[in-house]
Amino acid sequence: MQEGLRKLYTGDFNSMEQEGQSDGSTLITLSKR
Repeated sequence: MQEGLRKLYTGDFNSMEQEGQSDGSTLITLSKR
């Protein structure tokens, strides 16, 4: 995982989901629950 994403993930967010898209990109969803 990239350092920027790691900082986001260890911040206020407690849930991270990664989804591979059909065009090869990756969708990342950060959420607070």
